[in-house]
Amino acid sequence: MRSYIELNEVSGEEAVSIDVKMLTGLEILEEAGTLNELADKAIEAGEYQKAEKLAQTALCIKESELGANHPLVACDLFNVGLLCQALGNYAEAFALLRRALVIEQTSLGSEHPTVQLTQRALGELLDEIDECAYLESPFAAEFILKCVFRSKWKDHSRRNGMKIPA
Repeated sequence: MRSYIELNEVSGEEAVSIDVKMLTGLEILEEAGTLNELADKAIEAGEYQKAEKLAQTALCIKESELGANHPLVACDLFNVGLLCQALGNYAEAFALLRRALVIEQTSLGSEHPTVQLTQRALGELLDEIDECAYLESPFAAEFILKCVFRSKWKDHSRRNGMKIPA
């Protein structure tokens, strides 16, 4: 048996109380599943930081019980990676998704649909990182203004029969 620390919510405020239980390996994995379900509910409620904490806890439980290279650990790495991406923690998201991909490729093979899903998620993350980096550059505001102006100019010129400048 192992001890497990449970997270509790107290009177609407986020608080962590330590509730040590003696659980068997299977019970601990069931608790991890429950934490993932709570994370899903937190996501539905728009509470992404709370969801990330719950999912991180579930991930830690699975890693300790199943080992760092188990496919179920990769699933939790994927989920926490997506949460980190949603919160704008791109470096952590990349590390988690990359780690999930390595585990999946090793255990499932590179042609498995789960591997392909993780590859797509990594690609989308990299696209989002590129977009954010571009938008934070000094040229981004100028580019956006040009696009908006050009779009409005096109609308105006079409209505008035004017030629659009190149």
